[in-house]
Amino acid sequence: MVAGFLLAMATAEGGDYYWTSSTGGVFGATDNWNLAAVPSDTDDAIFTNNASYSVTWSESRTNANAYFGAPGGAVTVNPGIYEWVITNTLFIGQGADAAATLNMGAGALTVNSLVLTNVDATGNGVNYLTLNGGTLNIYSDSEIRRATNNAGDAAH
Repeated sequence: MVAGFLLAMATAEGGDYYWTSSTGGVFGATDNWNLAAVPSDTDDAIFTNNASYSVTWSESRTNANAYFGAPGGAVTVNPGIYEWVITNTLFIGQGADAAATLNMGAGALTVNSLVLTNVDATGNGVNYLTLNGGTLNIYSDSEIRRATNNAGDAAH
């Protein structure tokens, strides 16, 4: 009984699930994740591959947080007719060496908040969110940091 209680507590806290496929694939396929399981609604989905690829959905999914912090490349998320819900925060560009691009394709991405850090240590813009279709819903406070040039103007 104690073992069951401890297992329930560990599951409720959630875990870190890293996407392992540098060629893309289906979000719900277990072989695309480091723990050989698909992250659940209490887990974090983390994308750190230095590659460009697309992720598709075969059903709606919910995760606690999502992180896009690769040192390069672009991830295109295509939920299609399904929805990807992030109950806490979608992070783009966390980490000192991040130069990540998140492309939103078809479908719906719903997040509680968005943190887009679009500057590196020298003030250059390096992380991007591109909306190419679909719907991005943000329901709470968000933080977007843009790069500025030496004159203090927003970089284009």
